[in-house]
Amino acid sequence: MVAFLPYARLGESDGFWQQYNRTLFLRFLTAALYSSVLYIEPLGRRCSRSTSYFISRFRAAPTRRLWLWISFVFNTWFFLGGVPEDLPTLEHRREYPRALKVFSQFILIPLVVIYLAILTAYLVRIFITGQWPSGWIGYLVSSVAAVGILSLLLVHPIREAPENRWVGTYTRWFYVAMLPAIGMLLVAIWKRVSQYGVTEDRYFIAILALWLAAIAVLFIVRRGTDIRWIPITLCILAFVTTGGPFGAYGVSSGARFIDCATCCSPTA
Repeated sequence: MVAFLPYARLGESDGFWQQYNRTLFLRFLTAALYSSVLYIEPLGRRCSRSTSYFISRFRAAPTRRLWLWISFVFNTWFFLGGVPEDLPTLEHRREYPRALKVFSQFILIPLVVIYLAILTAYLVRIFITGQWPSGWIGYLVSSVAAVGILSLLLVHPIREAPENRWVGTYTRWFYVAMLPAIGMLLVAIWKRVSQYGVTEDRYFIAILALWLAAIAVLFIVRRGTDIRWIPITLCILAFVTTGGPFGAYGVSSGARFIDCATCCSPTA
């Protein structure tokens, strides 16, 4: 919701990701780095005598209380301090951090391509041998999809630049390459559910697989689809699947109750 709510009525798609969400992403990483440094206990043996009193008081503080203050007070305060305020002006900014460009183009995208090739080769092996994975395939496919979509969002502002033609090719063919892996994930989760029933983890993996399939088909059929649909649909799924009778815990509890009633019945 934080990712798209300020742009729910504004029509600037470039400012939505290029400046606003990119700023939030970098601010989140910076806040996590600063919080980690503050939480690390200084080494007393390497410090001078002038800091011995501070170190002793620092060590005397409860570790859990220190973690709570840093995580929920400092980290949140520091993160919110960098949220952009003048949203309409973000549409006219075109600067793009070189470090982020190098990270997304030469680290994230090659990793996604390599893992997609591995998943495709593994799918071919499954068709040949007929042996399906034991359960880890869901986490692998979902991780590759998450990193791939993140890389697409990171390179979204520069995808049409003449010097980045291969980035445009990647954005056009990523969802096509993901379809076999998503199909394998749907079949794998169906086999697990049909054999062992519905659990919270399987419920979320199945919902994620269906969402990935819908997003992939949408962006393949309509290449100019607004990227805001990605966080919007994820937010809707988060609210729908969290509680209620159709949520993860309601569906899994109902499935366990039915299995228990079936096993305990006189005719079972």
